[in-house]
Amino acid sequence: MKQKLLNLFVLVLLLGSVNLAWSQSTYKWVASEWSPEGGYEISINAEDNQFTTTKYNWGCCSVVNSSAYKLPKRQTFLVVKGENITSDSNNPKLSTFNGAAVDMKMNVVGTTLAYYDITDYLPSETDFFGNVSIDGQTKIYIDEPAEGSTTITSIELVAADLLDAASIMDTDIELLGGSPVKYGDDIATDRSLAATDGEFKKTLTFTQATANGDMGIRIKNINQQLNSSDMFLVIESDNNALNTNSRIKLRNLTAGGTKYENNTGGCYVKGKEVSPGHYLDIHSFYKGSDNSSTLLNRWATTPTMDITEATLYINNSNGTTVNIYRLGLYNLSEIMQMYGLSGEKWWYTMTNEGRLDVEIHGNAIVNEIKVNGSYGTANTNTTAYAAQMIRSMGVLPANYTKINLRSKFSFKTDETPCDEDVFVDMPSTITTIELDDEVSYLPTANTNIYYNNQKYFAFKENSIEVPTQNGTSNGNWTSLTRTFKAGYNSLCVPFNKLQVTKLPAGLTVYKLSAYNSSTGEVTFTKVTENESANTKNVPYIVHAEKAGTYVLLGRDPEKDFTSSYYKAQQGDLNFVGSYVNKVPDGDYASTINYGITADAARLARMGAETKTALYRAFIAVPASANVAPLVLSFSDDDITDIVTPEAVDGLGMMGDDKVYNLSGVQMQEGNLPRGIYVKNGRKFIIK
Repeated sequence: MKQKLLNLFVLVLLLGSVNLAWSQSTYKWVASEWSPEGGYEISINAEDNQFTTTKYNWGCCSVVNSSAYKLPKRQTFLVVKGENITSDSNNPKLSTFNGAAVDMKMNVVGTTLAYYDITDYLPSETDFFGNVSIDGQTKIYIDEPAEGSTTITSIELVAADLLDAASIMDTDIELLGGSPVKYGDDIATDRSLAATDGEFKKTLTFTQATANGDMGIRIKNINQQLNSSDMFLVIESDNNALNTNSRIKLRNLTAGGTKYENNTGGCYVKGKEVSPGHYLDIHSFYKGSDNSSTLLNRWATTPTMDITEATLYINNSNGTTVNIYRLGLYNLSEIMQMYGLSGEKWWYTMTNEGRLDVEIHGNAIVNEIKVNGSYGTANTNTTAYAAQMIRSMGVLPANYTKINLRSKFSFKTDETPCDEDVFVDMPSTITTIELDDEVSYLPTANTNIYYNNQKYFAFKENSIEVPTQNGTSNGNWTSLTRTFKAGYNSLCVPFNKLQVTKLPAGLTVYKLSAYNSSTGEVTFTKVTENESANTKNVPYIVHAEKAGTYVLLGRDPEKDFTSSYYKAQQGDLNFVGSYVNKVPDGDYASTINYGITADAARLARMGAETKTALYRAFIAVPASANVAPLVLSFSDDDITDIVTPEAVDGLGMMGDDKVYNLSGVQMQEGNLPRGIYVKNGRKFIIK
């Protein structure tokens, strides 16, 4: 018997489409991407983008798709819709998802819908926006029915919301009255949580006893997984008056066993009609949260989060029966795409750390996301907060080309920069990312960064090419993004006026200031003010308290690398900045060269085949010079530290617990004459 498969895996998500049901997949149905298994035959109708099976083995059809796409890392269902899609206890069956064997019968609703929770088969690794890559095979078996034929109208990947994730039984809805309800005691006369035959999505239906009263509805037995970008509460209903006096609240959201409160409410998209009879309310999830900082930290550091319970506090001014079609948490991009809002003007508004608000202002078509204010106490924001705000944008629709973050984050004075690249997964359509001093806290390999609305060149660690100039105004700002190890790092920057005062906390910059050839002591002095003009290509040593990727700002970038090396000199000693990745040559082919060791803890002589690296530096002394083993001394106000050579001229390591003089000779501790000595890599004085 022939079995007809129509529109298998219909469009799951199309940027800019209106009210595209509930899926967040970036996969688009293309019939030709599916193929039969074994001896099956499929005829493809390219015009209608569908295919029909014309031959079976063993009375069933198996279709395979190996397309690559991305999904949000959250609770996700594979949903098959159609007519006459079930025949016995074994089918339909999901055999494989993303290359992993599943081999499980799908759950069936009537004869028109089947679904299976594929959450456990999603990859563990996510990108910055909480998406996972699906690049393996997906295989579905549809058995031949007893009579007639089977028609498949869609196969969707559906991201579950709080209603989908709860049990379908009414016992999992509890109406709260009396003291738990903050603003009133308005109990609904009826309520239900159900999905109609042939529909996977559940609808919450309730009728309030009186109009204009607040009530609480607790959704229990939830088994929902969210990803780290899901920052906004979305309510889609058939009522445009749910948000009277901005009193929609989601309290008692239980994540990982902890309840998170939201007491003050606030809704920033109110009753917007997104399709006939369907109205949208978008709530700022963090506004007014009693423990928002704790929740923000959990969200920023955990790729996924399990939700087990939530209470929706809601007000219906009409006093009529209300149907809620969606109750869930999503990122900004997903909201735009689900409801066709990608032509709206969106502003984020911050009042203090832990608050993310979003507003729609009119219907003006613009092409930017703009942070619209940084209020509250100055110097309170963390880089985790900044990263989380960027993450909550998601992968923006194609018509958005600009993100404006200028002067919108007021970081703590001792804040360390992000340890992840917050712009690395931005779509290629985002061609402008505007920053001011935030650039120092948000390191990125993205080349579309603009600084202070001025001409800006962004050098990246692994490239010596002069970057493309960004900006339109006067000035020549520049930066170098570098990864530092915890400890000592060498550095050479291809620009003037290193902005030391704009360095993130935890970085200390030193420059060569003296060299004593008789003792071998090389002194580096802490740089405390912004470097003046004409300091381009100066080598430095940077001490990092914490390993990470950092941004160093400056002015007047190098535009023509005419030399491989640039030196700072004290006597016979050269501190040489390198813009090449090779064994030192030219003037430094015959010198004795030293570099900082891989553990960032000490100095060691470079081997005959040791290469330099881009934007690093090494020390060179003449091979003929009669010099003592080198000791690096760092002058930091009243604090003096030291880095010593490793196994130089057979004198051993001066960073152990033995005592050495500055010539590298081991001394007998307890009977030391006056002088300067080294123990455990630090210098001390006997007077």
